[in-house]
Formats: sequence, C-alpha cells, structure tokens
Amino acid sequence: MLSINDLVEANRDVRCPFRIGFQDVDSTALIQLNCEYIFRLLPKKRLVCRANMNDRQVLVKLFMGSNADKYLQRELRGVIALQQAGLHTADIIAHGPAAQGIGQVLVLSYLSGTKSLQAQWDNISDQLSRLSILRRVMPLIADMHAAGLKQNDIHLNNFLTDKQGKLFVVDGDGVETTEQGVSLTESEIIDNLALLFAQLPPEYDDFVSELITVYNVRTSRSKVETEVLLSRVKFRRHWRLQRYLKKIYRDCTEFVVNHGWQHFYVTRRELATKEWLEFLANPEAYMGTGKRLKSGNTATVDLVEVAGRQVVVKRYNIKNWQHRLSRCWRPSRAWLSWRNGYMLTMLGISTPQPLAMIEERCCYLRGRAYLILDYIAAPDLLNWTQQEGVQEQLPVIKSQLEKLFSIWLNNGISHGDLKGNNLLVNEKIDIQVIDLDAMQMHSNQQQLQHYFRKDMQRFLRNWTDTPDLCATFEPLVQHMNAQIEQLK
Repeated sequence: MLSINDLVEANRDVRCPFRIGFQDVDSTALIQLNCEYIFRLLPKKRLVCRANMNDRQVLVKLFMGSNADKYLQRELRGVIALQQAGLHTADIIAHGPAAQGIGQVLVLSYLSGTKSLQAQWDNISDQLSRLSILRRVMPLIADMHAAGLKQNDIHLNNFLTDKQGKLFVVDGDGVETTEQGVSLTESEIIDNLALLFAQLPPEYDDFVSELITVYNVRTSRSKVETEVLLSRVKFRRHWRLQRYLKKIYRDCTEFVVNHGWQHFYVTRRELATKEWLEFLANPEAYMGTGKRLKSGNTATVDLVEVAGRQVVVKRYNIKNWQHRLSRCWRPSRAWLSWRNGYMLTMLGISTPQPLAMIEERCCYLRGRAYLILDYIAAPDLLNWTQQEGVQEQLPVIKSQLEKLFSIWLNNGISHGDLKGNNLLVNEKIDIQVIDLDAMQMHSNQQQLQHYFRKDMQRFLRNWTDTPDLCATFEPLVQHMNAQIEQLK
C-alpha cells in the first residue's frame, strides 16, 4: 500500500494499479482503495483516478500536502451545493484522512457510461452538431446561475451526459456559491458565460445571440444582452490566451522543459520517449537524413523521421558574427514561432502542430535554434490554384480566407509574410498557416492597421501574374481593407 509520501516522491511517475488507504470520518473504519486508472495528476498536489472500493467502481480524488484539508472542504462544499440545487452530480460516498502521510481522500460515485460534452465536441466537426451540444448545456447553466452557483473554471469537460441524455455537473472544487437561493448578479452571469464562450473558436461568436436566447428562456431574471456579452467574450478570450502563452515555456502537464547552460528545449509531454529526447539533445544529427524542403542563409528546413514519425525540422541559422550579436539578446525566431503556433491553435486556426523547440545557448545568450513541427502533406495555395478542377472550390477558399483574416483582425494579429507559399490547402479544403516567426499580436491599433494593410498588399501580390485569380481575391482584400478602416 502506497503512502502520500510515496506519491509525492513519484512526482509524475505514478503508475496503476496501486493501493492507498484512508480513514472514513463517518465510520472511522480504515478503507483500502485499489486505484486502476489515473484521469488527472498534478504532481505533489492532486490525483484523480478510477478505483475499486469493496468491489464497487468509484471516483477518487486524492489531495496531498499541507493544503489537502482546504481543497477537500472546498470540493465537499461544491458537491453539496450542486445537490441542494437539485442538479445531477456524483454522490459523496466517503472521505477522510489518508492512512499514511499528510493527505485527504474523497470517494465519489463513478458515473459509468457518461461522456463529457468536450469529448462529444471533439468527436464531431460540423457546426450544427456542435451547436446542439451548446444548446443542451445552456438551460443547465441558467439553472446553476439561478441557484447562485457558478463554476470558476467553467468548460465543457465539467458537463457529462449518460446514454439517456441526462446532464451531470462535475468538479465541485470549482463551484462557487452565493447566499442560498440568491441568483448571481448580472455582471457575474455575463463573466461566467463569457468564460465558457471564450474557449470556443471565434467563429462561434456568430451564434452567441442564439445561445443566449436559449439561456434567457430558462431564466426569469433580466435578460442577458448579446453585445455586452460579446464584448466580455473578447476580453476573456484575450485573458485566456495570455495566460496559456505563459505556460507553453514551462514544465507542466502538457509540456516538458529542459533548461541548461548550453541549451533550452520544450516539447509536448506525450512525445517525451527516450528516442525523442535523444533527438532533441542532438537535432543536428538528423539534419540531412531525410528530404531537404528548403535551403537558405537564415533557415534550413528538412523532413525527417524520428521515433517512427515524420516531422519537419526548421533550423534557424546564424550567418556570421554580426548576425549572432544581433540575435543573441532576444528570443529566437523558433521561440516566437512556437508561441505563435499555439496562439493560432487557441484561436481555432489550423497550423501544423509545434512539437518541440530548441535553443542553443551560452548562459543566457541565444544562438542557433530549431523548431520541430508536425508534417502536413498538402500543397501551398499558389500550387493549389494551379491544379485542375479547383475553380469550383475557389468560393470555399475565399470563405476560409475571410474567416482567417477576420479572426486575425479581431484579435490584433498580423502575419508578416503573407506569401501564398505560407498558406497550405489540405484535402478537406481547410487552410493551414505556416512560417509564423514574423507574426505579431499588436496592442497598438495604429500598428495593427499598418501591418495588416501590408499583409493584404502582400497577399494580393501573389496573383499579379494570374489576372483571373487577382480578380477573384481582390474583392476579399477590399473588404478586409474596409474592415481595417472601421477600426479608427
């Protein structure tokens, strides 16, 4: 049987199955749990797993360390508040201090056969089906707000449905309560809804009015106004983005970071096998072993195979000592591309997934850098438009580009090098954006207008030798330029 100290020392290397004991506060009996599958692990702080207790499947939340009792009580208060409001949630079976070490254990009923709304969202791609998921959850959120409850970290993973379509709310830890029976204030409601909508791709902002109608039908209080909510959604989306972009250079659940005097690298945690880490320790050994995609003074790009996976390795070269001197004090282009790739992903924009980023260093001075990306086998927009039979798809491409440019403009983003080669078109006629090292997010509106106009001019120059295509895309550029003027 493991102790709390064993789990703390194991850090992220906690492996199932394992047993742990706790003393039930109601019966004072010592209960053993056989933990079978870990859902979530925050090293040295919290573990959530499926377990077996007396031949019954249960959900276990294990809180570790000196703050364990505080987090247990917060979870208990949240679950009890949900139950008192008449909302479906997991039942509390038992709780008490861990048998060995400083920790607390909470045992909840296991909601077998349920699936989170986020999992359902991820399994479908068409808008209508995804909208139906949002419509289903709006009345439940309205009921929570009317009961004076809100989830401080509201997201679709906190809502489950069973096979009969019954909705459950989980994660009592994040439930905040007002005085019993008192609804949330209007500003609290708007902010909580905005936090949920801010996690959706920006294209779903067009449906906020429809979803708020569903919410308003359920509640008897004053109605939420769409424009006020959309303004808050924009604020919350920016807030979430900035918070996430601080995490992508830190060792956490999603990423592994290794930082020494001569190097810095970050990679996705699920890739961190022995072979992958050996590759990150010496990426130069793989350059030239695959297909050369681009040769240049400032960057060399190869397609190579690592751990049975095809990846693109982009090496940002140092041309000479003057170039080294100019680059060593500031973040490398690989560092910026890594950031911009995850920024686009957060905004629902397709781009090859950044898998790892490496900087060679001497103390804090930066040198050569590498960006490793998922490989996307797709033609660029220039080559795609030259293929036979694509004329019928041009309206789809125009619509995709308008959506892309609108998201950039609404979020203060300019690309910096909008050549047709930097837009890939996959088999689903979806656009993937590449070459992100010149991309910027502008806080200054005048700067945004200046750089976005340059993007539009550069995009239109792609078609100077093809008058028909120029005539096709010019109205789009004119439309975006008109949108830029409205920013004044």
